[in-house]
Parts: sequence; C-alpha cells; structure tokens
Amino acid sequence: SILHDTPEPLARYKADIPSGLQEVIDKVLDKDLETRYQTASGLVADLKRLIALTQSSIAVVPSGGLKRWPLWAGIGVVAVMAVVALYSIWTTKETAVVSTPAGKSLLLTRLSELPSVAVLYLENLSGSSDEDFFAAGMTEDIIMDLSNIRGLRVLSRQDVMQYRGKQTNIKTIGEALNVDYVMEGSVRRAGDKLRVTAQLIKAADGFHVWAERFDRDMQDVFAVQAEIARSIAGALAVKLTPREKQVVEQVPTSNIAAYDLYLKGHQLWDERSKEDNAEAEKLFRRAIALDENYALAYIGLAGNFLQRVDWGFDDDRKWVAEAKILLDRAAAIDSTPAELYVGLRTYYGLTSNFSQAVAAGRRAVAIRPHDFFTHYMLAVSLYHDNRWEEAEEDYRIALDLKPNYAEPYRWLAVMARFSGNPEEAERHILKAVELAPDAAHILNAAQWLYFELGDFEKSKWCASEAIRLKPKTPNYVRDLGVIELFERNLTQAIAHLKTGAGGAKPAYIYYYLGWAYRLSGDHLRADETFRNLLRQVTAKLQTDSTDIWNGYWLLMAKTALGEVTDPVQQLKHLYEEVSNRNLADQISGWLRIAEIYAIVGDYDRALEYVRMVLDSRAYSVKYIAAYPAFEGLKSDSRFQALLEKYE
Repeated sequence: SILHDTPEPLARYKADIPSGLQEVIDKVLDKDLETRYQTASGLVADLKRLIALTQSSIAVVPSGGLKRWPLWAGIGVVAVMAVVALYSIWTTKETAVVSTPAGKSLLLTRLSELPSVAVLYLENLSGSSDEDFFAAGMTEDIIMDLSNIRGLRVLSRQDVMQYRGKQTNIKTIGEALNVDYVMEGSVRRAGDKLRVTAQLIKAADGFHVWAERFDRDMQDVFAVQAEIARSIAGALAVKLTPREKQVVEQVPTSNIAAYDLYLKGHQLWDERSKEDNAEAEKLFRRAIALDENYALAYIGLAGNFLQRVDWGFDDDRKWVAEAKILLDRAAAIDSTPAELYVGLRTYYGLTSNFSQAVAAGRRAVAIRPHDFFTHYMLAVSLYHDNRWEEAEEDYRIALDLKPNYAEPYRWLAVMARFSGNPEEAERHILKAVELAPDAAHILNAAQWLYFELGDFEKSKWCASEAIRLKPKTPNYVRDLGVIELFERNLTQAIAHLKTGAGGAKPAYIYYYLGWAYRLSGDHLRADETFRNLLRQVTAKLQTDSTDIWNGYWLLMAKTALGEVTDPVQQLKHLYEEVSNRNLADQISGWLRIAEIYAIVGDYDRALEYVRMVLDSRAYSVKYIAAYPAFEGLKSDSRFQALLEKYE
C-alpha cells in the first residue's frame, strides 16, 4: 500500500481533526522522495506549529467545558506519525539515494523510463455529428483511466486534440508527440447498441501490439473503457495494483443519459466563457436530476460555480458556498476522483485558505501523478501560498508532461514580471499566446501584462481579440475600458467600463469608472460610483472580513470620497497584512498604498511607495505616469524626476 495506494483522507473517518494535520500526513506519505520531508527538523517544525495552532483554537462547548479532543488526540496522532516519518527519512537516506539530472525532478526521471501512450480521438462512425461529443467523451474517459495507472505515461487530451478528425501517419504522430505507442479506433452508437474498435500501435514501426472490437449494449460503455485500459496495460506488461484496478473498473453512473449530459457540460465548462458557463450549468443539473448519486456531475456543477467567481463572470460569493456543498455531497458518494480534490483546491484558493488548497492539490497529484493538470493546479496553489520555487517546479513538470500547454506560461510570466524580469515575462506570455491563439482568457492575461508594462497599443490589440472571440463575456470589454482610461479616452472608457450591467462588477471596475467620471468633470456621477463601490465592499467584508483586497478597496473608496484624510494607521495594518503575501500581492499592495497617500495629498509617503513599485520593475514608468490617482502628483517636480530616473 505504501508503494502503490493513495491513503484515504482523515476527514473520511473523523471530522474534528486538527487543521493542517492532513497536509503533514500527506507530506510524510508522499511517494515522491523529493516532496517528502527531507530532514527530521522540517517535520518537527511543522508539528510544533500544528500543536501551537491547535492549542490556540480549543473551542468552548455549550456546557462550559473544554472540547479538548482535537488537541490531545492530534498530539497523539502526530507523535505516532513523527516516529513513522523519522524512520521513513532515515531509511530513505540510507537505501533510496537516486541521482537525477540537474534541474529535473525524480518524478520526471521516472516518467522517462515508463512506456508512453497517446490515445487519439475515436472516430465517430454513428453517421451524425451530434454524436461527436460522445466519441470525444469516451476517448477522454479512456485517457483518464490510463492516467490512473502509475506504470504508464499517458498524454493528455489537449496533446492529441490537434489530430482529431485528421488522417495522419502513426509514425509521424509518434515522433511529433515523442511517444512509444499510439491507440486509435472508432465508435458507433445506434440506439442502445455500441460498437467500439481499438488498436494499440507501436509508433516506431507501425506494428499492432493489440487490437479488439467490442459489440455491447450502451449500458456496458464503462466496462468497455475499463477493458481497453486493462488490455493496453497488459499488452505493455504493466501490472495494475488492486487500487488501480478498482479505479479503472469503477462505474461513475448507471444512467447513460446522465453520462451524455455530463460530457456535454464538461466540454462547455472547458471553454471558460460566461455564455458557455451558463449552458454547462443546465447540463450538469440535468445530469444530477437523472442520477442523484453521480459524483462527477456534482463535482462538475461545483467547478462551474467556482469558475463563475474565479473568472469574474459573477461576483456573488453564494456560488462559492454552494460549490462547497456540492463537493461535500460528491465526497460522500465517492472520495476517490482526482477531480474532487482539484475542485476543493479551487474552493480553498477562493476562500484564501492557501495551505489547504496546497494540501488538496497534493491529494490530486497523489491520485494522478502523471497528469499535467493536477500538477498545474497544485502549482497555482503553491504560487498563492508564496512558495514560488515549488510552484515553478510543478509548472515545469506540467509542461514536461504536456509541452504545448499554454496555462503554465501565463503564470510563469506573472512570476517573472514581479521578480523584476519583464523581458522574460513577455517571452512567457508570447509563448502562451502562440500555443493558444484562440483562447480569450490567455489574450486577456497578455492584455494585462502589456498594459501594466506600458505597451498600451499591444494591450488594446489583445483586448480587442479577446472580445472578438468571446463577445458575450463582459470582462474583456470592461478591461478595455481601463486601458482607455489610462490613455484619457474618457468617453470610450466610460462606455466600456459600464458594459455588462447585470453581470459581475468587480471592485476595480467601480473604482476606475469613478475616476473616469471624475477626470471628465462629472463629479456627481463619480461620487455616486465611489458610493456604489463602498456599499459593495462593505457587504463583502461582512461575509468575509479576512479578504485583504476588499480592505484596500474600502479604504480607497472612502479616500476618493474625502472621508479619510489621515490613513496612516489603516495603511499600517494593510501593509503588515500584504507583507505576508506573495511578491505579486506585496508589490500590488505598495501601489494601492501609494495612490491612497497621493489622493489625500501626503506626497512624501506616496513618492516613497512609488519608488518601491518602480524599483521592482513590475510596473512601467508609462503606466505609473498615467495612473488616475496620481493626477495630483504630476505637479510635484519630485514625481517627474522619479519617473525620469526609471525611464
């Protein structure tokens, strides 16, 4: 079990365990040597921190007594785990020293030794294009089943997407994707009958390693997928562990209509636009209505709600709360899917519980260690938890597993930019756009990077392309309005910033719209807009008082309205808070502090923070010079001298 199985989460057996214990145990039991504790002192430090946190959170129960179980039981469990972990560390150091190439993780070294497989999209022979989604969904399920087998390296669906519907030589595909074997086949669905053909081909010489035809009832679709996965593993002499066999043979739903709806919903969710998100919700709900025990459908609907907030389609936090209810429901049905922990990772990230997000991300990686997406999602959590070196490692692993994956490049661009290397940041974002030229959200990321680095022309082009690709997603139009504001095209800025009424209106939109009105001389509408911002963030802070950025927006709204004249104490608290965050949050926080001081006329302090921001190279001189809140600073010769110094 230690070698092959993923431990069940503690919460499955007992709910009131000390917070953080799961992450410690996951790290102790991690199958990758490099991500386990490397020293006893590292484990001891985490145990001391955990015990201290537990002692400080003893709850008073209604009877007046102390609820001490989490503390004492936690210490007992942790003590046992410490002994096990120390033995693991000692034996690892003595018997499992592995030499790896510089800059490469042990995981990647092992992956290179595994047989690699690319599963091409099954050809739809049903005679109707409406069945394309079924053929695609079945292909993706086979890929997922094979990905759960540790003895294989399986390429993602995105890797093989480029060959969908095309006739291409197997050897050419093998060379292009750098794989040993290619699986191809077809599917025909007629009523309740199903025919699937599949063949595994050695890429180097074109010889068939295995081939089979399945004529079954539709109800047997999952059995067919499992048999294909087992057959491929067997043909490549890969023995499935009991756990892997159980996962591969698991039937997610007995309702084929629900399965169809889930596949369609997942495809729409993956488009990451407001219009597709709305349609995906309907499909996931219909799938649940047909099978109330379909765990993946609950996870899909939860992911849909989380995406709605995460991507700015809707800023109502009720979606986050409802997503957690759905994820808990899914976990009660089936706690094994990696998708469950990917969803929990996103939930914890949106509620600023970054260490728990990392723990959930590690669970997903432990279940599916060869999946680029689980490593990518873990890297995002590590980024937010201010563990950038670890984040970069997992981004690199994701790219090794899927070289043409655009997403890691946009995050690498952010880290490079805030680390003071804008040139490298541009290289990364250009690579992301090159790999996904039709992805509106990637273009939106490029828009913001170019905008804050001062290339307004390129930024506007990216914004226009994103709007062209997804015209019903208001985020991109509003973001174009921000660029127009900085260029002082105030009429266009106001029009674009107001676009999307009825959808999400994040705080920055109200704030910049208020400045657009103020700079255009419409002070009445400016104050009204700042009042709207104040009401919005006040309401949000009532439900989540820990959100540091809403604390900033609250102070900025009050400052813009003239209700704060001496913000020193408030900013001292916010500065201390932001100092504990990652580098991107810190530098962004300095900029917020600078503009608040500038608005109240404290130019000495404002210039101090402007200097810190410019020194980071995360924001350009052109961007800072055009910043609306710095309009009053322009009359100060020191501001002009500072801009010239960093030009």
